[in-house]
Formats: sequence, structure tokens, C-alpha cells
Amino acid sequence: MKLTECSFYRSGRDVNFSVFSDDVCRVHHLRSIPLPLGGDVDVYSVEPGEKSDWIVVRQTEDGKHELRWFVRKGRSFEESGRNLPPAVRAEVGERFPQLIPRHPAMVA
Repeated sequence: MKLTECSFYRSGRDVNFSVFSDDVCRVHHLRSIPLPLGGDVDVYSVEPGEKSDWIVVRQTEDGKHELRWFVRKGRSFEESGRNLPPAVRAEVGERFPQLIPRHPAMVA
């Protein structure tokens, strides 16, 4: 999926997202969706910086995190999923180590 086709949601503490990139990105508020029991869900889009090569969006829902990886392909950004280039993963790990899970050392 392309980044331009994605929407990201925020609703208080329960649903939120954070954007990480190798260049400054813009986040645009698209609309608010009123909830029947009160409150709103805000809908956003992410616009990459001119020099961005990758963007990681950490989505949080009910305390659980999910990472969505987007990598530049020409003029667009496509979601990488499990096909993340090793160089991108290494750069993200250097800049934002909290995004890369650390596995405990194996005990022999």
C-alpha cells in the first residue's frame, strides 16, 4: 500500500500514532469522526519530507504497538512489511533504537 493511500487515527490515549523518518514530515488533519458514545476520532495523513527515504509509523491501540514501514520507490512511498531493506532497518535502529526489538542473548 502507498503512504498516500493510508490514514492514521488518534483518539485520546487509546488510539494514537507517532511518525519517525530520516527527514522532517508533515502530518495533516483530514477530518474528525464523532463517536456515538461521545468523543471524536481524528483522521490524519502523513506527507514525507523532500529528502525522506523511509518513514516508520508506530500505531498504538490499547497499549499495543504496531509498526508500519514505508520506503521510497521513485516519487512514492510504499509499505514494506517484511521486505524491509537491511540498510533501512540498520539506519532506523541507529536513529531510533526503541523501534527495533532486541532479542535476549541465547543461553547455552
